[in-house]
Amino acid sequence: HIINVSSDLRGCLASLDLIKKYENIFASIGIHPHSAAEVGEEDFQRIPGLLKNEKVVAVGEVGLDYYRNLSPQNKQKDVFVRFIGLSLDYKLPLIIHSREAEADTIALLKNSAGANIKGVVHCFSGSRDFCQKCLDLGLYISFTCNVTYKKSEGLRELVKYIPPDRLLLETDC
Repeated sequence: HIINVSSDLRGCLASLDLIKKYENIFASIGIHPHSAAEVGEEDFQRIPGLLKNEKVVAVGEVGLDYYRNLSPQNKQKDVFVRFIGLSLDYKLPLIIHSREAEADTIALLKNSAGANIKGVVHCFSGSRDFCQKCLDLGLYISFTCNVTYKKSEGLRELVKYIPPDRLLLETDC
């Protein structure tokens, strides 16, 4: 099975078209933090309807990215909090993007969802402390090819630290 992860509204709509064509493909609905500045209230009026599809299995990719800051941080936070709420409302797990935004990611998750949060921190690249805080919230930790980079010895060590039942591997196009 495949989960086609969305990163903007256009991608959400394309994912919904794709899941109609293939039995083994499912979708997530979300707006990547890079695209947060482009999201308007009218978009948030449409998103709940998209989440109602039975083949939508997650909310994401959503979160914070302070590395590139392609959207203002306050807008990223606002969009992330709204998607956290939608994940709770629709009882769907989050696919979380967090890059150089560890403290704000944890704070927003705790303040918005607390122990009710479900999901995965996608393409993990954070610290051991951040990893532990995510595990304490009940989240899964996922790695992509980033663990193979020459400068990623710390991530490779972190993989050993994560309980096997909370560790995921994924591709990231």
